This record gives sequence, structure tokens and C-alpha cells, in this order.
Amino acid sequence: MADESFYPELLHDSTHQQINDSKEFVELVKLLPHYQLTIPEAVVRHHLQKVGCNPSDGISTKLIALATQKFAWDVLEGALGFERQLNETTGEETPLTAETLILALREHNIAGLE
Repeated sequence: MADESFYPELLHDSTHQQINDSKEFVELVKLLPHYQLTIPEAVVRHHLQKVGCNPSDGISTKLIALATQKFAWDVLEGALGFERQLNETTGEETPLTAETLILALREHNIAGLE
């Protein structure tokens, strides 16, 4: 069972009532302290501060880190899919390349990569 004391100010703040009515969001918030992120919160916090964003609570940083992790995994999964297609076409087993990574990033509307 998730720790109910994690971020209690968010879960019991009346200004967040609409968010708190979402059972999925409340469960996510309760599970966050137990979730091991691939990208450390300190790294996310550093980059947020670098662009002028200074989240005042830990939940924002952790949610951004989780969203960033999901995006990175989606891009990687797409790149591996492109690599598998290429391997089937050529009959060779090749490692992940920058070319397939760029293709995957373009699938996620990240442009300007050459």
C-alpha cells in the first residue's frame, strides 16, 4: 500500500479539488515516492532551473522527471523499432544508430536534427 502521508498538502488542498477527484492522479501521487526514476530528480531540477523554472514542491519535479522518462523510453522504443525494420531488410544485426534515433525523434515532432 502506498504511503498516504506523501504529499498530503496536495491531496488534501481544496484548491486542487478537481485534480483530487481523479482517482488515477491520486493513486499516481501515492505511488511516486516508491517509483525509481531513470533520470534523477536532481538532474531534472538542474535543467528546470537552467531555463528559469523553479518548482516549489517535489511532486512537480518528480512528475516532470516521470514524463521525461516516458518520452525518452518512447523515443528509444521507436528507434529500436526502426532498427529492427532495417535489420530485417538488410539481414544484418546492427546496433542502434544515430540515424534511427533521429528518425524516432522526428516521429515525436523533434526537428532540426541532422
